[in-house]
Amino acid sequence: MVDLPNLGPHPVVVISSQRVIDEPTIKSVNGLLCSSIRGSDRLGTDEAYLNFADGLSCPTGCQCHAMLLIQKQRFNPLQRLGSISLERRDDIKRKLRAAFSL
Repeated sequence: MVDLPNLGPHPVVVISSQRVIDEPTIKSVNGLLCSSIRGSDRLGTDEAYLNFADGLSCPTGCQCHAMLLIQKQRFNPLQRLGSISLERRDDIKRKLRAAFSL
């Protein structure tokens, strides 16, 4: 969970490598904004589905069309929510490739 300016607290999927995350001279990481899915909300074609199995408290859409540059200091190291399954990581990769024409 990260407290984002103008958005408030939201879960994010960090997509930077572990080397970047661990390197103290690098002050920010790349992440994907996630938002809860409520009621009749439907995922967009650029969103990946995440849920309890990924450590989240409710069904969530991970927006794969835009990366956020997030300052590491905004993260609470004691508040890691979970780990995304390999199947869902592959879905996120597919959606990133499509969104960025990679």
